Amino acid sequence: MPTYRFEAVDETTGRPVMGTLQANDEQSLQQLLRARGFVVQRIISKSDSPAQPAAPSQRTDRRAERATASLHARAVFFRQLASLLRAGNNPIQSLSQIADQPSMPESLQAAARAMLANAHLGQPLSEAMERFPRLFAPHVVGMFRAGELGGSLEVICDEIATHYEQEHALWRKLWIPRLLLLNGIGMLLLVLPLFPAFYYGMARGDVSQFYQRYVVLLLTRSLPIFLAVMFVTVGVWWFLDLPANRRWKDVVVMRLPVFGALNRQRALAAFLRTLHRMFAAGVPAISAWEAAAPSAGNVFVREKLIEALPIIRQGQSIDRALQATGLFDWETISLVAAGQQSGEIAAMLDRVAGYHEENLRERYQRASFALIRIGCLGTLILGGAAMLWMVYTYFNGMFRFVDEFFKTP
Repeated sequence: MPTYRFEAVDETTGRPVMGTLQANDEQSLQQLLRARGFVVQRIISKSDSPAQPAAPSQRTDRRAERATASLHARAVFFRQLASLLRAGNNPIQSLSQIADQPSMPESLQAAARAMLANAHLGQPLSEAMERFPRLFAPHVVGMFRAGELGGSLEVICDEIATHYEQEHALWRKLWIPRLLLLNGIGMLLLVLPLFPAFYYGMARGDVSQFYQRYVVLLLTRSLPIFLAVMFVTVGVWWFLDLPANRRWKDVVVMRLPVFGALNRQRALAAFLRTLHRMFAAGVPAISAWEAAAPSAGNVFVREKLIEALPIIRQGQSIDRALQATGLFDWETISLVAAGQQSGEIAAMLDRVAGYHEENLRERYQRASFALIRIGCLGTLILGGAAMLWMVYTYFNGMFRFVDEFFKTP
């Protein structure tokens, strides 16, 4: 199905609208736009676009694949894009302003320039986003593509920004468990050489020997252990963050208590909200499901949704497809079935999406408390390990000292 770039005017607000949409031909595209209240001014198909630019160099592709930014920066990027689009700017004007902002991270500036180049060529902006896999996860690209298809890009950008803000708020609360875990690790590492150095100084009758021995053991034992722990932690984090390992990571996360339910609920809420946007925009059921399935943030959930697509293509109802995935409860399926029977599928999808979004907020709160509990538990475990090591080294050193002092055989 070809993708068209269009320029139109919103009949209700009178503001210009510019975007991309998939349709069988220009007549079908005009019908879709008229159904959404747009007066078509100009239609440009991909075949009528200027010649493709030269392919980017391999070095540029590698830089794009490695590019990343903080969750907060990505939230600001999409929030600004939504505000500019809502103010009446077309994508070219909006991305030009973002790409020229010196305060924007370089990686996001590069992404904005790549999207701007696609906009000039009349190509989907989401295709440029796919070249930055560490910057824009597949479900973010899927949501953005759905916004292009449904003509609601500014709304989708706001929802993507909200997604990043929720993630940022959750990870900001990590400072409590981080502090607790660092406190426990520091306690353990400082205790490791304490009593061996203490009895070493006692055996020589010189307190300075104790300090010297303590520093030597601290540098040769505790410090290497600390660096090894940090190296392994950073390595595991880097490994899980690679795009190629996302499926493995998502499968593992789904099995974790609290965080698995959060990840699942977030994926389902994003899918249902995107599906609602598609139906509200008048997109056919097959195209709506195809556009909404990639917006699920978990690979396992996304694959289940895509596997149910043939059911929609066979002409069966949406509730049958939802039931076939095995991901939704009976209340959601029943409400969607009632919406189809009454002809208010978009309104019912809005209702079930709101229900899942409310559950998602509750899951975020549970995850926040779980992070604090993990920090406290880690501190208790490390503190207990430090205490056990102190007891062991104290009595072991004392018995050795007595044996050496009295020359016990």
